[in-house]
Amino acid sequence: MHSTARHKTIMEIKEQTKPKTDQSTASPANYAVFVPAAPSRATRKISKRSKVSGRAFLTKQTAKQGKSQTIAVESLLELKVLSILLAKPVTMDVLEQPPAIRYTDPSGCNRSHTFDFLWMHTDGTRIAVVVKPASKAAKPEFQAELKAIRAALRKDFAHRLILVTDADFTRDEALNAQRLLMFCPHIQPEHAVRLDAVLPTLIYPLSLGEIIDVLNIGAAGFGTLLPALYDGRLVADPSAEFTHATRIDRGGFA
Repeated sequence: MHSTARHKTIMEIKEQTKPKTDQSTASPANYAVFVPAAPSRATRKISKRSKVSGRAFLTKQTAKQGKSQTIAVESLLELKVLSILLAKPVTMDVLEQPPAIRYTDPSGCNRSHTFDFLWMHTDGTRIAVVVKPASKAAKPEFQAELKAIRAALRKDFAHRLILVTDADFTRDEALNAQRLLMFCPHIQPEHAVRLDAVLPTLIYPLSLGEIIDVLNIGAAGFGTLLPALYDGRLVADPSAEFTHATRIDRGGFA
C-alpha cells in the first residue's frame, strides 16, 4: 500500500475509534489500596551480600486481584532469565530456590541440589531450571554434575530439567520482558479494550509507532501494546529491542 494512502487510513481509524474521556476515573474512590507483596518463597536462604554477583528482588502480579509475589534472585543473569520466563504466556508461576533434591555425584557421594527455579506451566508441566554463565556451563566437570542431577530428577518434582545460559537469549530479549512486567500492572482496562478494538482494523505490516499513534492514548500506548506482542495477537522479533520503529506483523485475534 502506498505510504500516503496507508497514513490516510490510519488517520481515519484513529478518528473513528478516538477514546471518550471518562472523568469518573479521576475520583478518589477509584484509587487502589496499597497491598505489600508476599515475601519470597525460596526454601534456601539467599545471602544478601556477595563479592562476585548481585542480589535482586522482583515482584510479580498473582491471579488474585491486587496481590503480588516477591521473587528473589542471586545474580543479574538469574533476573534476566526470570523475566523472560514470567513473560511467556505458558507460565503459571515461577518458584525460586524450590525444595532441594538428593542425587549421587560422579564420585559416588550423596549430595543435595537446589535448582534456581521451578517453572510451572498453565497445563501442569513443571520444569526444573538451572541458570549458569555459558563459560561455566561448558566445563566438563559441570556437565558431569548436571548429568547426575538430571538422572536423579523425580517426575513428582519436575517433568524435565533445562539449562539456561547467557548464550540462550539476547540482552534485548531480557529488556523487552522486563518492560512487559513493569508496564502490565498499570494498563488501564479501557485502554486494553481499545487495543482489542483497534488491532483487527489495521493493515499489516506496520511499525510499532504507527499502531501507538492509532491507539491515541498518549504515553500509555507503548505499555498497553506490549502484552499483544507476547500473547500472539501481534508478531515481532523479541530478540531485538521493541522500539517505535519495530516491524509488527499480524497475529491471531480471538
